[in-house]
Amino acid sequence: MTLLAWGANSYGQLGLGYRTDEVPVPQIVDFSKYIESGNPDLKKIKKIWGGGGHTLILTEEGSVYGLGWNNIGQLGSNDSGVVTDVTRLKELDDYCILDLCSTWDSCYGITEEGLCIGWGSNVYSQLGRPMDELVNTEKPIVLSEDAVQVACGVRHCIILQHNGKILSSGDYKYGQLGRKVAILDHSFREVKDLKNIDLIACGFNHSFAMNENGELYGWGVNKWGQIGIDPDNCKTVAKPTLIPVNEDYNIQEIHCGWSSTHLMTNEGVLVNFGRNNFGQLGDGTTVSRWQPKQLKGITFQKISVGSEHCLGMNVHGKLYSWGWNEHGSCGNGKNDDVLKPTRLHFEGFQKVNFFTAAVGHNFVIAEKQTHQK
Repeated sequence: MTLLAWGANSYGQLGLGYRTDEVPVPQIVDFSKYIESGNPDLKKIKKIWGGGGHTLILTEEGSVYGLGWNNIGQLGSNDSGVVTDVTRLKELDDYCILDLCSTWDSCYGITEEGLCIGWGSNVYSQLGRPMDELVNTEKPIVLSEDAVQVACGVRHCIILQHNGKILSSGDYKYGQLGRKVAILDHSFREVKDLKNIDLIACGFNHSFAMNENGELYGWGVNKWGQIGIDPDNCKTVAKPTLIPVNEDYNIQEIHCGWSSTHLMTNEGVLVNFGRNNFGQLGDGTTVSRWQPKQLKGITFQKISVGSEHCLGMNVHGKLYSWGWNEHGSCGNGKNDDVLKPTRLHFEGFQKVNFFTAAVGHNFVIAEKQTHQK
């Protein structure tokens, strides 16, 4: 297996050993020296998640590694503001991490014991602590002792519990917490209008939840129609609101960009809405819209959404990119925005096993081509 990366690399978050504003075509990331120096679990990567300028790597063993921007402890207790070498987050060694997510400079994990932990920035109480008591933390703190999923925006976080209820904390100015917030309230509290939830997602300042019956609820900023409601009538949604989506779609996944929303059906159809100034809706235009519509002409096996760009793999294992391309985030060797899903070619590789789109950078794990005699 080989790891490839491209896109923004201003803080060395791609793991290429150098820093540059853009890497416009996929490059091989050499992990051999880290594996040989006593980190064999890096041979089996489970998930990669990227924030504003940092990258977190989760292994099958439940360990976490990181690199890139570390100005406020995103990568743990390393004193350096920028980490260009893959570094184990030893502060997390007491936990077996099952899942990760990260926003601009706050990080979250779900542990084997069902804890939700967080570290990094708490400037907006997105770690559930009063801002005047905790600005940021290099060491993880427990946010909930009953968690199955966590999702985060740039300044807020929501946690899904085993009982199907949601907790939220962080910036509340635009209704992104989905609940009334007292002036001195800086902790995770229940979003009482929701129950029997089994899926959550967050954009920059908006949130989504879907219950066990497939009903979709959204709240937060709706300036670009990213909630699925006409923004001329409502630019901010202060509490969870049922979003009318065609029942025939049978939504299975929710993915949020910073100002757009992308829904995957069980048949691989992509339904999206919201901001489209960079072509992130993939419909060939730069016209934003609030009505959920199907992206026609292509179906996907899996997608991943960055801040304003997307990656998607079809049923044949071919990878496509579209949207914001300023830092080469679409991986096509250029920096013009890509308005439609456009296939990426990985010369010398026959199969993509894993891919992820971060804020402005990307990773792919691929198998090298085998030559038959």
